[in-house]
Amino acid sequence: DGKIKPFAALNEIATQEHPSATITDTELEDAHGRYVYQVELRDTDGNEWDVDIDASTGEVLRSQQDD
Repeated sequence: DGKIKPFAALNEIATQEHPSATITDTELEDAHGRYVYQVELRDTDGNEWDVDIDASTGEVLRSQQDD
């Protein structure tokens, strides 16, 4: 109903953060009244990345390597 961006657009934002990575998992959560799209990626070197995106605006809230 227009509250969140299409998942394809959110996936593209995540892969722009880490161009050599592919998405391995996604999840949409309601965090304190804000929809956050959580994306897990793995790059060609085997590194895993976590990217959190505001699902309404497309703003990247967090992008860090997973331990």
